[in-house]
Amino acid sequence: MERRKVILWAASAVLASAGCTSSRLPPPPKRNEITERAQVFDLLDLEAFVPGLHYDLRYKTRNNVLGRPLYPTNMPCLLKRETAMKVKRVHEIVARRGFSLKIWDGWRPPEVQALFHDELGHTGLFLDPQIMWSRHCTGTAVDLTLVTEKGRYVEMPTDFDEAGSRARYDGMQASRTARQNLALLQHTMHDCGFLLIDTEWWHFDDADYAYNQPRVVSAKDLGLVLPM
Repeated sequence: MERRKVILWAASAVLASAGCTSSRLPPPPKRNEITERAQVFDLLDLEAFVPGLHYDLRYKTRNNVLGRPLYPTNMPCLLKRETAMKVKRVHEIVARRGFSLKIWDGWRPPEVQALFHDELGHTGLFLDPQIMWSRHCTGTAVDLTLVTEKGRYVEMPTDFDEAGSRARYDGMQASRTARQNLALLQHTMHDCGFLLIDTEWWHFDDADYAYNQPRVVSAKDLGLVLPM
């Protein structure tokens, strides 16, 4: 036991002399610091911009396809200004029908997108960055679903990030209720300027950026330290 204590003390001394102690690491940026840096890239904090939305940001938790947190806990849900304005219009429309929106993902650091492709590219869910970055990485795509005004999930074809034919945009394998809910969401999103994709009913791209993709914004750009 004494020998082990000596070894641990010696290792600590080496780390301290190299400047590697945790006390010397810079503190992570605060949420307001992140949002201020994001504004330089015309990214808005959706929660502040559109009151009344609900959130289940899976990549900040273990409840996602990789089973571990991928975003820092204080990371806001960011979207390009024009994209956020479209989400606001969608929310206003579905609210008249007694519904709301729950956001699963907005801006996604390209570092996370690359990780997704490396580990889950075979599922078809995540783009290969060498071909094209996901529009999530520019803040012009959003993953969301329809919920009640109080944020309770309503029936939809699948859960978030489920691979396979059940997750297709047409919802052909879903129940009648799920198809009706999906139709309301999709028609409203389309009318407000979003494009659907074939393989994920929950994913919507801002149509204004379909052929003019803005700059990819990295975690480093915003001073984020990712827990990957």
